[in-house]
Amino acid sequence: MRGALFSLLVLTACGRSLVFEELPVPAPGVCAVRVEPTSLDLSTDREQLVRFTNAGTTACTLGGLTVRGDRGFSVTNPPGTFTLAPAGERELEVTFRGDGAPFERNAQLQLTSNDPLRPQVEVKLAVRLPRCALEVSPAMVTFTPQRPSGIDTKNVVVRNRGTGECTLKQPTLTGDPSFAFVTAPPLSIAPGAAVQVQLRFVGPSQGPTERTGALQVSTLDGAQLKEVPLEAKVMLCELSVRPNPFDFGNVALNTTANGALTFTNVGLDTCVVSGITLMADRLFSLPVTPGVLMIPPSGGTRDVQIRFSAFDSAPPHLRTGTLRFTSNDPALRTGEVPLRGFVSTVCTEAGQYIYTIDSAGTFSRFDPANLTSTTIGTLSCMSGSSPFSMNLDQNATAWVVFGDGKLFKVDVATAACTPTSFVAGQSGFTGFGMGSLFDAMTGRDTHYISGGANDHSFATLDLTTLMVRRIGDIDAPRAELAGTGDGQLWAYAPAFATDTGNPFLDRLDPVTGATLEHHELSDIDSNGGYAIKFWGGAFYVFIGSDVWKVQRSSLVPGMLEPTSPPTKVFTRPGLQVVGAGVSTCAPVMGG
Repeated sequence: MRGALFSLLVLTACGRSLVFEELPVPAPGVCAVRVEPTSLDLSTDREQLVRFTNAGTTACTLGGLTVRGDRGFSVTNPPGTFTLAPAGERELEVTFRGDGAPFERNAQLQLTSNDPLRPQVEVKLAVRLPRCALEVSPAMVTFTPQRPSGIDTKNVVVRNRGTGECTLKQPTLTGDPSFAFVTAPPLSIAPGAAVQVQLRFVGPSQGPTERTGALQVSTLDGAQLKEVPLEAKVMLCELSVRPNPFDFGNVALNTTANGALTFTNVGLDTCVVSGITLMADRLFSLPVTPGVLMIPPSGGTRDVQIRFSAFDSAPPHLRTGTLRFTSNDPALRTGEVPLRGFVSTVCTEAGQYIYTIDSAGTFSRFDPANLTSTTIGTLSCMSGSSPFSMNLDQNATAWVVFGDGKLFKVDVATAACTPTSFVAGQSGFTGFGMGSLFDAMTGRDTHYISGGANDHSFATLDLTTLMVRRIGDIDAPRAELAGTGDGQLWAYAPAFATDTGNPFLDRLDPVTGATLEHHELSDIDSNGGYAIKFWGGAFYVFIGSDVWKVQRSSLVPGMLEPTSPPTKVFTRPGLQVVGAGVSTCAPVMGG
């Protein structure tokens, strides 16, 4: 037998690649099946012929026709077994029917034969279907900032990178209604073609200044969805006024408190604030006539000074008022800020400082305004147990509790101790954290304690009867408390007692002990004894010999971490603070 090997001949006709065989002359008395072509690409012509020829000297019998692979391929009128005489031939029509993914299909046409060199005859079948391939650019559209009613237009290009037509849904815009179509693309895009979608932004007459949206383009079948984010800014005045309400808290009789109301322009156009007037109790005043405030955009600020002069001891002690103004902020054409101040007739100069006690009984006065610490003396009641915590009442009398539950009154001028009849162990409280909360309606303090037998207990302590009234549990373990002169109660939990290993600060509901705000203070180094008190708009956290400052304004409800980190502001080597006390007469703002 001659020529057991054969080669392939590839021809190109009418854009199709056809693969033919070039075979040797068969031996006498042998069937020799030839196939033309051996590979069909039906991408452009979905119906093509395959020719089978007998190049041998005896009849060829072919049968068992099957098409294996993608079901879109088939043979028109497939024969059963058929015979080819020497030099005889027969053509079979191969077709493909189908559309959509997958876009590359393959199959094999197979027959059996009595050709000894080719007992199985194969023809490879392939088709590459046209496909849509959407592409949009740019990835994001940023419009030029506009004043109210100003218009800016931008184009988004939609391309078809595929080989087949793209049929689209009607494009849509989501988000802010200030974005709109100028022109939308046709609902079909030819292969390789590109169309433009023209969009428009019209500046609204109201805030907010930042507007967002999205352009969505998708194929009709939803298989391809392209989204282009849209952003724009409106050149408006947008005012933020803080603090609002403006509360001076407790102000000692015959003293004056000054504060600043800050107007901040978070918009993109200059804010004009005018007509600033007080509709208030006569104890409130404006030291400097503000006139017209021109506040630059993007974070510019202007302050208005307000004064509360507590020179009237007659009730009511709670004084109120309103500061009014007009502006070009569309959402704040006329603005009001409530004012409050309480004339405290029991406050003294001594109550304007924070007092500390350390583990060795050293009693000191800390001045947050000047960051100084002055030793007053050593407690005369040191015996056996060490100080555990302390607090100050409105009369500037210190209350110091020891680890064994003994409670002493301490003169802040001399550090002299006076024992009390407090009975330790009430409701499980022996050593405990302390803090006072001021009620501006009554002018009285409520003395709160925390910790106790289960580290989470929360109660009040009547400083007249020295009786404990348990309220419940709080989330903060082994907490020290800090009350403020404007009615807030906070609990500080040390790092070693928390699940996260970070100290935290919670604002509490004074009635139930429920957590109203939670803030992690991971920047504070929490080694050593600890205490916390509030003074002049900030919390002062005492950790051993260090003092950390946390601005109350940095504690934003809903945010876990402060907006500005705590800072270490003071260190007194050798002092190991375990308790701190401050009167609610101390400044509420400033600092």
